[in-house]
Amino acid sequence: LIYHVQTGDLMKQGYLAPTKYYSLRVVEPSKLKVNSTGADYKDESLKAYYEMINFREQLNKIIIRLACADRKNILVFTKFVEEAQYIVDSFPEEAAIVTGKTKKKEWERILEDFKSGKIGIVANVGVLTTGFDYPELDTVILARPTLSLALYYQMIGRILRPHENKKEAWVIDLCQTFER
Repeated sequence: LIYHVQTGDLMKQGYLAPTKYYSLRVVEPSKLKVNSTGADYKDESLKAYYEMINFREQLNKIIIRLACADRKNILVFTKFVEEAQYIVDSFPEEAAIVTGKTKKKEWERILEDFKSGKIGIVANVGVLTTGFDYPELDTVILARPTLSLALYYQMIGRILRPHENKKEAWVIDLCQTFER
């Protein structure tokens, strides 16, 4: 038995949070080189492109705009530790970083501070795509391009959980992933 349902219908029925999707087109995927497996983009290509477009500064400006729009919590998906660390350095009182090298106790403290509102921004590098449950999360920034549909769904999935304190979820896509 196969059943097909649209995400819009699931939102109307309350199974998924109402979501607004913003594509800001900061990263132009056609300018990036695909790796040898064809599964994703080459790291060196992405790093060079990020440097050329001053990606870190653009990302910070977007975070400031979101804070001005009263977004309570922002989860940023980055490809490299350098971008995540730049966010933390730019917003030292409001942001934290989680990577694969973050110790478990520190990771738990950061996520508890995020959920309690003590910090409003968590920049993560490939670790909060699965197993992170925070239904009140209201904003996700996709600051890393990917060719992986599974990874894209995992990142988007962090924001789709409905919660009574969440009017609507915002997805800020800087890499044209939705269009692709």
